[in-house]
Amino acid sequence: MRTATFSFALLLLLLCAHAEAAPKNPEAVLSCQVLVAVKGLALAAVDAIEAGDAQGFEQLKDKSANVTSLAPQVDKAQWVEILPLLVDAQKAAKTLQEKREAVIKTKTAAAFIRERSDELLEETQALAVAVMSENRSASDVHAAASLMFLSQRLGRSASDYAALNQKGADGIFLLKKDPQVFSELLLGLRDGNAALRIKGTKVSTTREHINQLERAFVVTRTSAEVLRSHTEGWVGALDNKARLLSIHRTLERKLEPFCWSAGT
Repeated sequence: MRTATFSFALLLLLLCAHAEAAPKNPEAVLSCQVLVAVKGLALAAVDAIEAGDAQGFEQLKDKSANVTSLAPQVDKAQWVEILPLLVDAQKAAKTLQEKREAVIKTKTAAAFIRERSDELLEETQALAVAVMSENRSASDVHAAASLMFLSQRLGRSASDYAALNQKGADGIFLLKKDPQVFSELLLGLRDGNAALRIKGTKVSTTREHINQLERAFVVTRTSAEVLRSHTEGWVGALDNKARLLSIHRTLERKLEPFCWSAGT
């Protein structure tokens, strides 16, 4: 993404240089400057959300300052359609900055769940082997198999939710439901659960394995709670990123011809 950002920005800078070489067309110069600034801001928004770190948001702050510096140069009479878009871009960038904590915590928590899901799968597979070796009931075996499935789905749900543009209600619903079901099945395999027809176990090694898995799963469950608690901020960040990209596309249609025609 950052390579593409650099390449496009370089192209626009070349256009600006061409425009600046033609002093008879000052509007072309300003057109290119506005395009470069807004393009940089839009891509910085994408990078900030994709990376989910402090560096990305510092870059977003710098690019926002570039747009702010150009706004006074846009004459209201001649640029009646442009100035409102610049103001809107500034507002969207400011709102996105306010979502910084939600973005960083969402990306961090999702990354942890993804990484932890592979370890959970291995641990639940070992538990399933232990359950089957005890000749437990079909319901117990099914519960152990369900833990393996949930381990994988938790990782996928976190990945999808924290991926760009993934903000649907289904993902957050699963991130709420699956940890609860996982804990219920896990404790049922240890202590029994009449409602689920799980008998539980008295084998000390299996019980200790379940106890260790339960303690380890606390961190995954906590990370899922972090994702859920920042849903509003995450969705707001995605919305403002999309708004900045839309503003750039609109300005590109309106101003790019001035850049290409500079000096003619």
